[in-house]
Amino acid sequence: DQPAYSFYTAALNRDVSRIVECARFGAQYTPLLKIKLDADVDRARVILSELDKVATDDATVWSIDANAAWTPDVSMRFLDVLRPYAKRIYMVEQPFPLHFRRDRYEAVLRRCRAIAKEAIVGDDDGEEMPPVWKFNKRQNDVDVYVLDATNVDPSTALGQAASAPGAKHLHMVKGVGIVDAPAHLALAVFTDHIKRPEWDSQSGKATIVERPDPYTRVMYSQTRAPWPVAPRDLVLLHRLEYLEHDRSLLWYGGSVEHPQYADDAPGYVRAHLHYSALHVVPLGDNRCRISYSLCSDARGSIPTFVLNAAAVVQPLSIHQVRGVLATKPA
Repeated sequence: DQPAYSFYTAALNRDVSRIVECARFGAQYTPLLKIKLDADVDRARVILSELDKVATDDATVWSIDANAAWTPDVSMRFLDVLRPYAKRIYMVEQPFPLHFRRDRYEAVLRRCRAIAKEAIVGDDDGEEMPPVWKFNKRQNDVDVYVLDATNVDPSTALGQAASAPGAKHLHMVKGVGIVDAPAHLALAVFTDHIKRPEWDSQSGKATIVERPDPYTRVMYSQTRAPWPVAPRDLVLLHRLEYLEHDRSLLWYGGSVEHPQYADDAPGYVRAHLHYSALHVVPLGDNRCRISYSLCSDARGSIPTFVLNAAAVVQPLSIHQVRGVLATKPA
């Protein structure tokens, strides 16, 4: 029979040095350490590496407490993180919640999907851009439009989004451009959170928090800002959908709450993405049309006219993606 262990707990903290300090204190009394982790795989890797340095001998035993923060996908990623410390680990405690709450995101996804489906009207060949989208400018071969909220039917998803609290004075924008690359490759570049900072100067750290299913992800993202504006962070929910009628790909979503990132990070302001819709329509084997529509709120004290001036620049990321794709083989 195995002995019944009682562990000293090193609580989760944004400052890893505080976790280490706590572990050092507990090590004076017991070699049995409970380590609190969440779903952040990268941070867990740092925490365990630092705590391993604290462990003085092979008698140190760990209990990993995941606080029901893991999904099956996250747990598989944790295998590589935990494997080097297998001899220390006594157990992994409560990795999963009692019930997986995929449904908690469905209301947000339904709303964002409805907006996205209306926002992409006019993207297909032969379709005219609806008159509610007013042409703003053409730059770098990307046509940029701004929603004319005064002429939108308030009963539609777009109309409700335009009049929603916090969004009624913000621009809903849309950009459309042709890219010489297959649709699936264009989508992959646009949605790659690891490499995005290489071509998007405003993108910072991004971490996938959860994958409720193979087509849906929850991501924590940080963005940079020029001084004296504070950087922003967001928790984003997105889902990928294949539209059979034109073989296009639709990536849609918006901001969502998540207990792991309930508060904005120190020094950051929590921004809000009301919705985004990335629509990639194939135009043959090595060509596609990208439509990118969104409405975002940086919040904080930035004046609305500044936010709206910045909004019409966001769809120009289509051109940045075009530049990345020009260097990639099809």
